[in-house]
Amino acid sequence: MPLKPSFWNRIQRRVRGASPSSEDEAISPGLWTRLKRRVQTLFGKERPEQEGPTGQTPSDYRAMITHAGQTRTKLLMKYNGQYRHVIPLSFRFKSRGTQPLLYGECLLHHGNLHAFRLDRIQGLWNTDETFTFTYGGHPVEF
Repeated sequence: MPLKPSFWNRIQRRVRGASPSSEDEAISPGLWTRLKRRVQTLFGKERPEQEGPTGQTPSDYRAMITHAGQTRTKLLMKYNGQYRHVIPLSFRFKSRGTQPLLYGECLLHHGNLHAFRLDRIQGLWNTDETFTFTYGGHPVEF
């Protein structure tokens, strides 16, 4: 999937700003092509082509997360404006009457355990990537 031109413009500005004499130096076409190819290889496959279906609710997310936990597949989640792969571990309620929290291993943050509020998820997609994981010796709870 090709990334948006605004993304490439931001990258080009950052690369130019990183060089000591950024106004005098132009980025060679070969370097720019290699940089684009590398970024596309690293990040192009992870971002979905279009936003998730509109009108998804936390209950829709809960069903998708439960399915991913039962089939042991990773999730692709847009949360706080960032796309991240998450290994779903369990649902827990912080207190009575509140929304459940999804606890999962966030691969964007090097596999750290994170709690995600369902009402703050901006998009959610199931992937085909499987995982085998037990957190602290306990199996995934779904």
